[in-house]
Amino acid sequence: MKPYSVDLGKWTQFPKETQLLHIKAELSRATNAGLRGDRELEDGAYYRAIALLDATIVNRTSDEASRLRRYRDAVAALLGRGEYVAVSRVLMESIV
Repeated sequence: MKPYSVDLGKWTQFPKETQLLHIKAELSRATNAGLRGDRELEDGAYYRAIALLDATIVNRTSDEASRLRRYRDAVAALLGRGEYVAVSRVLMESIV
C-alpha cells in the first residue's frame, strides 16, 4: 500500500464542514471494509482518515484541535485491530 499524502494547499481551501465530511467518508470506508473482513482496505481507510485529521488539526483553534486530536487517537487505536467496527461506526457518525 502506498503512503497517502494530503495536498495541504488544496486541503486548507476546503471549508471545515467539507474537511470533516471527507474524514467521515474514510471512516465509513473503514467500517464497511471491516464488516467485509477486508483488512487491507480497512487499514488504508484508517491511514487516510489519520492523514486528513492531521491536516485538519493544523489550522484549528485550540478547542477544535483538541477534539480532533482525540478523534485521531481513537482512529489510530482502531488501526490494525479489525474487530472494532462498531467503534469505527460511532466515530464516523459523531464527527460531523
